[in-house]
Amino acid sequence: MRGYVIQRILAFVPTLLLISVLIFFLRESVPGNRASDLLVAEQDRNIDNSQSTLDDYRQEAARLHLDLPSFYFSVHPRGHSTTLPGIYLPERREWYKKALMQRAALENIAQLETELTQILAACESEQCLQYRLHRYDGSTPLPRSAKIQLSESASLTLDRLDTHTLSVSDIIPRVTWHGTDSRYHLWISSLLSDDTIRSRRDGRPARLLIAAAARWTLAVALSSLLCGAVLAILLAIYLHRYESRWHARILQQVLRAIYATPLFWGATLSIIFLTTSYYSEWLDWFPAAGIFPLLSPEMSWWQRLSSTAPSRALPILLLTIYSLPYLVDQLRQSLHLQSSMAYAMTARAKGLTEKRILWRHTLPNSLLSFLTILGGRVAGLLSGSLIVEILFGIPGMGKLLYDSILGRDWDIVMVVALLSAIITMLAYLLTDIAYTLAHPQIVWKS
Repeated sequence: MRGYVIQRILAFVPTLLLISVLIFFLRESVPGNRASDLLVAEQDRNIDNSQSTLDDYRQEAARLHLDLPSFYFSVHPRGHSTTLPGIYLPERREWYKKALMQRAALENIAQLETELTQILAACESEQCLQYRLHRYDGSTPLPRSAKIQLSESASLTLDRLDTHTLSVSDIIPRVTWHGTDSRYHLWISSLLSDDTIRSRRDGRPARLLIAAAARWTLAVALSSLLCGAVLAILLAIYLHRYESRWHARILQQVLRAIYATPLFWGATLSIIFLTTSYYSEWLDWFPAAGIFPLLSPEMSWWQRLSSTAPSRALPILLLTIYSLPYLVDQLRQSLHLQSSMAYAMTARAKGLTEKRILWRHTLPNSLLSFLTILGGRVAGLLSGSLIVEILFGIPGMGKLLYDSILGRDWDIVMVVALLSAIITMLAYLLTDIAYTLAHPQIVWKS
């Protein structure tokens, strides 16, 4: 068993690396970042970016390592240069790449940019102003009065930018190895740091934000998971033994109705009718949604748990109820299948009672598939708790993920997504371990 667990943990490593790569490149594909957001105000006023804003941009871009390649290696056309230090502005970087694709030298491109900056600073015509705004996208031509002031080498470089001819050798891809000098490696390394990854909304470290939110999510999700598992086993056994009776049929219809009802709708109705006395005094059973007691640092773990229990009761109840239909139906079908197997018939022929067959033989074998489904419900609980945490104002991981997406706090979103993948894989590992507890005859081989 120990060897099997070690083997599974080692197998998690390449899976986690692949998931981290996918999450990182999803983040890279999202337009905009903290550095580029600093330029929005100047661009909206249709003037050149002020020097102070550009300095702030360069400082933030340097912190985000935007001048480094994304991954350990890159695949790009042969005309592209892999060393463009200090060129953070996306449109400026594309302007350099376009010139390099036209076989212009890097120093000639820099000379052209310097001369254009000096000439346009002294030119106050409307055409010069328009060219300053659209210099890098190439949508506006350079005024003739400014072009004649360029040096010969700068003029030739500008002419190369205006052409669009490429040779076959220029578009043949080339693989370049960057090693650890990449943004992905720095991001993976920063996950082990205490305060490198911070929220863009309040500047707090991601570690503290997720640790505070995980307490609420684990308290709600694990409680509902345990309650749902126990109730599902009891209800499935009840329906299996008394499935032909009228009250068992009514219970099945109630579970089907719950399964067909959306979670957000049921949670909204619960908030409306069960947290206020507006409709009836006897319906005011739970505290108002989003109202939690203030927690003091001096409070013990038990005091924190008991003071927040009334506020968490209704969310836990909802998640438990909505997990029952699927779990009960799957376990009931498994019990029905196992009871018709040859070993159950043999036990009946030996004179064993149906109750003894159920608890000693049928149920342990049925729990194997039930545990698999229960382990898969962990990821579903994380997504379900997102809806419940938003509606009830619970400051858990679901609410943190929702607020981070709205605030474009992608660093926090990436960490939460990676942590969710880790929790899901650990849940499947614990499911395999639980197999041996439910059925001791199972022996895992490493």
